[in-house]
Amino acid sequence: MATLTGAQAISTGKYHAAVMSNSEQWEKNVVSAGLISGDLTFPIVYCPELHFCEFSSSVADMKNSVADRSNATSSCAGLFIAAHLGFDTTNQWIHVDIAGPSHYGERATGYGVALLTALFAKYTNDPLLQNVSKHIE
Repeated sequence: MATLTGAQAISTGKYHAAVMSNSEQWEKNVVSAGLISGDLTFPIVYCPELHFCEFSSSVADMKNSVADRSNATSSCAGLFIAAHLGFDTTNQWIHVDIAGPSHYGERATGYGVALLTALFAKYTNDPLLQNVSKHIE
């Protein structure tokens, strides 16, 4: 969970974090956990074949920012992470961009604590926590 660009709010607003994953099931799980917890999320575009060119560089393996700030910037932030994990990885990953919902004015909202609790609670031995996430696959 991070805000790499600050651009997430343009994609999904100030109430929904942007979520991207190389696993459709984990993406659905994060959206479900958001509905259960109140820390709302919404999927963003995962299209490396169209967006990865944003990181092209003549002097480095890749830039650490996009060339065109109007081309799915929050999605590109997720692709930046994916590139460092390796697009051919068999590991599943989730990128949750929290720029919008993480603050209200100058104050932090605590966004993400309830989301992660709901998402991963079923992996604990605590029956109360397991009950929170029983509707997530």
